[in-house]
Parts: sequence; structure tokens; C-alpha cells
Amino acid sequence: MPSLHTAFSLVALTAAWKWRRRFFWACLPLGFLQIATTLTLAYHYAVDIIAAVPLSAFCWWLADRGIRLTPRPNEEPLPAAASSRWLPICLLVSVGTLLAWAALAPIPPWIAWPLATLAVVAPCYPTLAAFSARFRQRMRGVEA
Repeated sequence: MPSLHTAFSLVALTAAWKWRRRFFWACLPLGFLQIATTLTLAYHYAVDIIAAVPLSAFCWWLADRGIRLTPRPNEEPLPAAASSRWLPICLLVSVGTLLAWAALAPIPPWIAWPLATLAVVAPCYPTLAAFSARFRQRMRGVEA
């Protein structure tokens, strides 16, 4: 079961980072402590915290889509966030990894660490790909 303590903290920290950077730095210790104590006080296992990452990414995407597609009266809709064809695939890889982990449990650490890495990194791929494309485009502009 994904840790909602972790998912809520990650979504709140993401919102703070996106809209209020100084507020993010004030919230970061609280978010970190909530995630750390969730594990250290044995409310959740490590896999629950890892499972919260794709859950929070999906919740963030869903909220962003909902906000952009439902304008207030007398307002034009916001442009929809650039959809990535990779996001659903990456979320499926992440969830599939977690399901494989559950089916194979208990598993040795030499298998657990790569599975955990895949579960955490897979939902981040579309963002990293878009960032690297913008970065390469800026670098080409600097060279010209």
C-alpha cells in the first residue's frame, strides 16, 4: 500500500516548488521529516514509500489536467500541459515493477535495489527527457 504520508508530502513540496520557492525551502524540513518518520517509526515499509512516488506523480498530473480543463466562468481555459506519450508507459513500468516486487517477495537485495530504482525513476523519465531536450536546445543557441 503506497504511503499517503509520503505522497501528500511530495505533492505539497512539488506545489511549493512550482509556485513559491521560498515557501518550499520552509516546507522542505517538514516534508523530509514526515517521510523519514513514516519509515523510522515503522508506519510503512520502504517499498510503501517507493510506491508513493508514482502515486504522487499521477496525482500531480491528474490535478494539473483537471485545473487546466475546467476554467472559471468568464475565463478562457489554460493551455493543456504538454502531454507526453511516455508518461502512461513509465507509470505502467513503475507499477509493474512494484507488482513484480510483491510477487517475488522476499527478494534478495541485489534484485531489490534495481527494482526500487526502476520504480522511482520510471515516472520521472518524461520530465527528464523534456528538460534535457530544452537544455540541448539552449546550448545550441549559445553555440550559434
